Amino acid sequence: MGQYYRPVVTQNGTTTLFGNRTALITDEDKAEYKRNSYSNYHGLKILEHSWWGNDLVKGVIGRLYNKPGRVAWVGDYSDDIMEEVISNDGTKAPMKPRELYAGHYYKQNSDGTLYHNEQGYIEEDEDRPLPENVKKYRGFVRYNPQFTLNDKIIINNSRKEFLNCNTYYKRSVTDDGWCINPVPLLTSTGGDQGGGDYHSNHIDAQHVGRWAYDEIVIKDYTPARVEKLLQQGFTELAVTFNEEIDVPVVGVV
Repeated sequence: MGQYYRPVVTQNGTTTLFGNRTALITDEDKAEYKRNSYSNYHGLKILEHSWWGNDLVKGVIGRLYNKPGRVAWVGDYSDDIMEEVISNDGTKAPMKPRELYAGHYYKQNSDGTLYHNEQGYIEEDEDRPLPENVKKYRGFVRYNPQFTLNDKIIINNSRKEFLNCNTYYKRSVTDDGWCINPVPLLTSTGGDQGGGDYHSNHIDAQHVGRWAYDEIVIKDYTPARVEKLLQQGFTELAVTFNEEIDVPVVGVV
């Protein structure tokens, strides 16, 4: 079975649950996308959409450009773990993984209250609104087609780590030009449990989920900025994500 993922971002005290349809930043472009619904749909398995130039990923992480936020790419198998999403700095997400994912399926009753509709049925004992600081993103995830991770660094303030996107790309890009976007994998929950996941036999799989709900910010790369981060005690995370590079499994000959 495949595991489905939804991105969650907390900024300025508000947590947003994102869907998986996108539109460009102008209303005209949004109307064009509505006429061709498939063109704006992004597969929910993490390796269906977690690619360098994917529009959904750009729409989410573009919000982190010069604006810090906490991010989790929540898998629907996270409820098998039932652990709270807790940042390395101790900050807890406002809802448990099961609820963060299922929050996309909260529906509205005729009286205006919300009920929890998960897996196609209504759980009558769970009629309750989403927390006040949690909102479901309605409509299309808007993205800037010009935004990329080229010449950027991703700074994790919770772990005092950073990722140089240019060197990450050089390590991770395949021979035919495909490159996994590192943010969904680094911030995911519930990984390596379903089809479409980045599995444990792939290179650096131990880092999947390492940054879940940590505070990260994306900035332009400059040598001076990197030098300042190093002086402040940050370390570089030299991770590689590439499905075509497998690593030996301990104990298997």
